Amino acid sequence: MPFLKSEEQHPMMLAVLQLKGQILLLMPHLMLAGLQQQVMLDGYRVVCSSGMSGENDHEFNVTHPTTSQTFDNLVPGRLYTVSVYTYSGVDGAEDERVESNAVSETRRTKPNDVGSVTVERSNSSPNTSLDVSWTAATGDVDGYRVVCSSGMSGENDHEFNVTHPTTSQTFDNLVPGRLYTVSVYTYSGVDGAEDERVESNAVSETRRTTPNDVGSVTVERSTASPNTSLDVSWTVATGDLDGYRVVCSSGMSGEIDHDSMSLIRLQARHLIT
Repeated sequence: MPFLKSEEQHPMMLAVLQLKGQILLLMPHLMLAGLQQQVMLDGYRVVCSSGMSGENDHEFNVTHPTTSQTFDNLVPGRLYTVSVYTYSGVDGAEDERVESNAVSETRRTKPNDVGSVTVERSNSSPNTSLDVSWTAATGDVDGYRVVCSSGMSGENDHEFNVTHPTTSQTFDNLVPGRLYTVSVYTYSGVDGAEDERVESNAVSETRRTTPNDVGSVTVERSTASPNTSLDVSWTVATGDLDGYRVVCSSGMSGEIDHDSMSLIRLQARHLIT
């Protein structure tokens, strides 16, 4: 039998309102959980609103004692306010529905990842710079956090916050010949009393800078066999390197180039015969 209310009696508000944000690949949603007062009530009206022009509020009536509701099909990266009203009664000839004041909480859905990331050696300085570009994320986006990391001990990550709609960034002053991983995160929101900054998953790509040239090359006729051999030496290149490829060519038709790969970093002398 339903509990009878006088028209002066209002239902109690929720004692606790908890909200946690989550977004799936194709279905961003918010999860709502509340703790009801130990009073007679019939249910809750739960409203999720962005306040954005053109987007309708999402609303559910949840019967007691259920204290949770999921909102689907929200916009990735958007800030929503969820309000819960306790209600008692049903509008009719002998009753009326009465609602409490709202208890509200804001939470932002997780923004979408960028579509793809491209990392190229810079045309102007391929030894020390990498050019990064990416496809813009869909949904609500405030910017992108772009991180370039070698993972090497003693080298700090290079990091930039890039405001939307910019979709490119150059990293300078890198180490020649070093392998770097560049990661791009979409972010929405700004940390504060009524908002929070939320980031997407990283989309990453690796690229190595061009190694430095050797300092100089010296070629001498071999003392042991000057008619058929040349001794080659060079100064070690700076930066990261694994070895040297040494090529001896006459440019004569029919004569194959002599090509040798040295994988010993400190070997800076090679004999070509």
